[in-house]
Amino acid sequence: MRERLCQACSRLWQDAKEYWWIVPGFLVYYLITKFLFGQICPFRILFGIPCPGCGMTRSLFLLLQGRFLDALAMQPMVLAFLVLAAAFVVTRYVLEYDVKCLNNALLAALIFCILLYVVRMLLYFPRVPPMTIDEDALLRRFWRLLT
Repeated sequence: MRERLCQACSRLWQDAKEYWWIVPGFLVYYLITKFLFGQICPFRILFGIPCPGCGMTRSLFLLLQGRFLDALAMQPMVLAFLVLAAAFVVTRYVLEYDVKCLNNALLAALIFCILLYVVRMLLYFPRVPPMTIDEDALLRRFWRLLT
């Protein structure tokens, strides 16, 4: 058991060394977009409409606060992606399998997320958060300049 734990920690450490740049890269992206546009979603910044994953972060924070129903109302797919993240950790670090076995599950979750997005856009856009419109989007500003 102890040896298996050491192997899992070693693999985690190798991954951390290989992908170290992701955290500072995201931090730079976050600071720039938050400072310039007041938000971080590139879809909303450009087009002013929600993306298929819109509300995922807020939903996760609602889950962490124990507000389960509010989290599901904000973004129902949060549970699927949390389960996939947990499956990734178990598969990669505990079972030490190739994580490619999760590709079909991830593809199914993404397809369902897009289908759910279409339904939410039809039913809730533009009046129910997070399915709202942002009039200050870059392409909207550009269009106003042209017209």
